[in-house]
Amino acid sequence: MYPAVIHGQRYVFVDTPGFNDPAPTRTDLDIFLEILVWFRAMSPYCDLAGILYVHDITAARNPASTETNLNMFKELCGEEFFPNVTILTTKWSMVASAAIYKSENTQRQFEAGPWKLLIDRGAKVF
Repeated sequence: MYPAVIHGQRYVFVDTPGFNDPAPTRTDLDIFLEILVWFRAMSPYCDLAGILYVHDITAARNPASTETNLNMFKELCGEEFFPNVTILTTKWSMVASAAIYKSENTQRQFEAGPWKLLIDRGAKVF
């Protein structure tokens, strides 16, 4: 947990494990339940303002694992919460200048494919 004050408003950022880990120490269901338990335990003390879904733009493209991640994510927060979701693509500084176009194309493919439902329901991509 990472507390922060932004424009006078208090926030707590929570870094959760990702789903479909190639070397899991726990299953996707274990992770899902762990996150759900945390949300339920914290709900009397704070409101869930949003979710940051972080995607490494340099990661090898694996549609099956992306689909699994997003399905678990959709089940966790529900479609009505999608306007409060921000998808962040990271590690752009690690992309060689010659490969920027390829990475931008990869992001567009995710926006038109696995992330489409999230975006159509109000999620934002940065």
